[in-house]
Amino acid sequence: MSGQDILPDIRAKTLSRFRRRVLVFVPMFLTVYYIFWRGWKHLEPDLTDRLDLGSATRGSLEIFAPPKDLLQLVKKRQPAFYPHGPPLNVSAIIVLPSRDDLPKGNLQLVLLSIMRHSFVREIIIWNDDAMAAGADLRKKDLLSGLGLDVKIPGSFTPDIRIINSPGGMKEMSYHIACSLAKFNTCYFNDPNILNLNLNTLYSKFVESDSEVNLTIANQVSQDDFLAELPHEIHQSAHHLRTSIISRLSRGSFVPKQLSTRFFNQLSAASLPEPISNLYKSGISRYIAHDIQFSAWLNRQNIKLISSPESLIKIVEEDQKNTIDTNVIQFALKRLNETIQSYDPFLVPEIFPRPLPNSENNLGDEVGVVSASDDRSMLITNFDFSKDWNLLIDGDISTCWKGTLGSRKKTRYIGLNFVDHMVIQQIGLVGEFEPEDWELEFFLSDSNSWTSKHIAPVVLPSLDQESSKYVYHLAGQSIKIKKFRFMLTNKKYKQAIDDDELDEEEEEEEREFYRMHGYEDSKICGWVINNNLII
Repeated sequence: MSGQDILPDIRAKTLSRFRRRVLVFVPMFLTVYYIFWRGWKHLEPDLTDRLDLGSATRGSLEIFAPPKDLLQLVKKRQPAFYPHGPPLNVSAIIVLPSRDDLPKGNLQLVLLSIMRHSFVREIIIWNDDAMAAGADLRKKDLLSGLGLDVKIPGSFTPDIRIINSPGGMKEMSYHIACSLAKFNTCYFNDPNILNLNLNTLYSKFVESDSEVNLTIANQVSQDDFLAELPHEIHQSAHHLRTSIISRLSRGSFVPKQLSTRFFNQLSAASLPEPISNLYKSGISRYIAHDIQFSAWLNRQNIKLISSPESLIKIVEEDQKNTIDTNVIQFALKRLNETIQSYDPFLVPEIFPRPLPNSENNLGDEVGVVSASDDRSMLITNFDFSKDWNLLIDGDISTCWKGTLGSRKKTRYIGLNFVDHMVIQQIGLVGEFEPEDWELEFFLSDSNSWTSKHIAPVVLPSLDQESSKYVYHLAGQSIKIKKFRFMLTNKKYKQAIDDDELDEEEEEEEREFYRMHGYEDSKICGWVINNNLII
């Protein structure tokens, strides 16, 4: 993270002013931290104790079995296997905001889904405003409701902690719980949203160095992705380069340091107008809060698109789950006034500059869409298409069509696997000209791209409307992390010598490709080693 300041006159402040503040605030901080730590150590014993912490004079939340149909979906999901252990350990955060909003069995369903992943080493369940509700959540009741036949992969057992909050922390609950987590990465999940693509989202977070760069990896539906895309913010005058998220808890990996820093930002924030005025239009206060958190983050969040079958809203909300420009303007106005009025000496740490563009790349080579089986991601630098999910939905009868070629950059399309795979052959189902494509592998042993000059065997597909292009690796097996087909532009390079094209006119460029034989290609799916259909 950059240590540069936002205000140009930061060095004008005296060092003595800062030292006086340190003498006051450091003892105060240590005292508060000690009280917090002592309280946290006694909040909840570890999983093996299974003690009942409920008061004798108060009730407990009633535990129900998860819905059977959704439970079957969870059990069909295979967690990723990491031979040497997961790269990063994660604390999962689940917040129960209201007893009325939690249907029977939802918490148990989401909990079972999360516990299947080896990288989740801790689960914090924040029962918000338990005193007002008059009912605590007890670990003993919760675990018994999960069933004794639940098998967690591997030899680990995640540490489950339950915090029955005496007050209503509402939208701050996730960040409070994350600041108390054992590990440096938190995973936020709403108890009413079932995320079945946790393997790929975790892989994208890790491979994008998000914990180091302090960025968020966010699960998003295609509709939400399109709604949020126009609201990325670039303001060079204020050194802002950030993107908006409409719901953090729909499935997001967040570095713990960001939640901790957000507390410092809020402590310095000015309030130009009552934030409650923003909720009169019906927008959720949780969404408004997440938008402010994302804007003040000053990072471009990393989004991974999931199919509707993989990101399930168990309960539909009454409030709007859409972007409201008033909320965005409020967050930016509050940010600007806070920076202008706050002590500039502390601004660099609390309100950092954005990452350089090279580090802020969303990572086309990491993944843009999660496959339906959660074992791989689509990698491509083609322009966004609503039919991208048809490339990796496990059904070779559904196809994506894309216009090939670009004078500005080399186009590619391929797959990034969650775990390394041993490949003997790759089958590509669709219609295209193989001589215009070159196959590349990202080898596990060298961590670099290597070209393979292989002529495919063309076979008829099962639907008789497409062809199957099979690339055999000459009897050898190679261990790879990802592969891609690069458009070589052979016909294009020849044609460009004979024709002049205005690069600023997109329609002319497309017509140019049509004139020289670059019709839209069709890709319907992938067949790996003749037995895995993606």
